[in-house]
Order: sequence, then C-alpha cells, then structure tokens
Amino acid sequence: MATIPMRRGGYPDWPAILAPYGFNQPTLNGNLKWRDVRFIYFVQCDQLTKVGLANNVKQRLHDLRLGSPRGLYLRGTRAVPRVLAMQIEKRIHAALKEHAIGREWFRILPALARREAQPVIDRAWAAYDRLTELGFASELR
Repeated sequence: MATIPMRRGGYPDWPAILAPYGFNQPTLNGNLKWRDVRFIYFVQCDQLTKVGLANNVKQRLHDLRLGSPRGLYLRGTRAVPRVLAMQIEKRIHAALKEHAIGREWFRILPALARREAQPVIDRAWAAYDRLTELGFASELR
C-alpha cells in the first residue's frame, strides 16, 4: 500500500493526494458509502443542453419536465464518484463556460457537451482510484 500524505492532527492531506487530478477534498458525510455514485446528466431542449447532477436521473427529468413548456429529452448520463460529484459538475460547467447561457444551460449540442465533460470525468475516476489505492475505500464506508 502506498504512503498516505498526512497533515498535522492525523488528517489526510487531501490537496497533496487529489491536486494531480484537479480535485480538492472529497465531500464526506455520515451517510456516505464509498462506492456510491451520482450521475451527470445531459438534457436537450431545442438547441440547448442542461448539464446537471442527480442521484435519480429519471426523477430529475420528470421534475424538469413539470416546469418546462417545451420538450426535454435525456441525451446521456455518466456515473461519477459521489465523493467528488459536486466538484466534477463545477468543472464540467467551467469547461463549457463559453457556451453558457445561464445556470446549468448551455448553447451546445449534447454530444459535444458529453465530449467536453469526458476528460473531467476520467480524471475524477483516476482520483477515486488513487484514493482507493491509498486505502480510503474501507475507512470511509
């Protein structure tokens, strides 16, 4: 097992562990199960794409449709590690900022949005694998 970079007080040095992958401290709470995932979703409405984060994509799409006068269509999902999910979403939004029209909506086709998001998601899974390699998987269940 690899050596875990630590800070004073015996806490993991999250920046040293995750910075090479572009992430900060994972989001941890009492209900966390390490292997849990959330989903980045891509919803199309005309020429716009919404990129968001959900536990239950089917329910989220239903909720979005209730408030929309136009058709909304799910164009893809990607599973991401729950412990990094909020950071992943923010980084995907940053990658798409030149297409942003407000909140989580972008003037870009879903296939292009997915292509822009994939490197962020790949880095997140690499960071997750590093944390697992360091032995955090069993400690955080």
